[in-house]
Amino acid sequence: MAEAALAARPAFTPAPVARAGLRLIEPANPGFALVQARAGSEAALAATVQDAFGLALPTVPARIANADVAFIATAPGQWFAELADGGFAFADDLVATLADHAHVSDASSGYAVATLEGSRAAELLQSGAFLDLEAAPNGYTASTVFAHIGITLLRRLAPDRFGLVCFRSYADSLAAALSANAAARGLTLSIESGQP
Repeated sequence: MAEAALAARPAFTPAPVARAGLRLIEPANPGFALVQARAGSEAALAATVQDAFGLALPTVPARIANADVAFIATAPGQWFAELADGGFAFADDLVATLADHAHVSDASSGYAVATLEGSRAAELLQSGAFLDLEAAPNGYTASTVFAHIGITLLRRLAPDRFGLVCFRSYADSLAAALSANAAARGLTLSIESGQP
């Protein structure tokens, strides 16, 4: 029997708005994986990531990245790993590199990944997630709740850009909550699929 090919589909239902004050942008084909250090292997894993990607794995909630890949610390010994256009093959590539020191699971189809950008993005996020984002440095990461939806939030390199990660099945609910909170502040939110 022939094996069925998987195709990437947007997690968020696009709702483009002309001249929107805020944009929620979903990458076209994100590679996304969960990485968990094997017992007693955190130092070896950190050395392998340094050698393979030139990155020092964070030990506190933070995002580190180079031009290709990013690691987001979410808990002791656990990270999200992302590659903007890595697709389903990204996790396989990580397994080949990290298998001796970490468990790696593909999460590309289980999580929705997006970037929220705009001059009032922090204000919008603070309306539903009780965090002080104005004081948060670049690379700041937090697992929190927005409108009863569990999210991982991270500040991107610009002060008006935030990364959002949630379970894929909650993507449209998160977008609806963001849109409602934006409208309550006199803002519009455009939901787009494409490379941020």
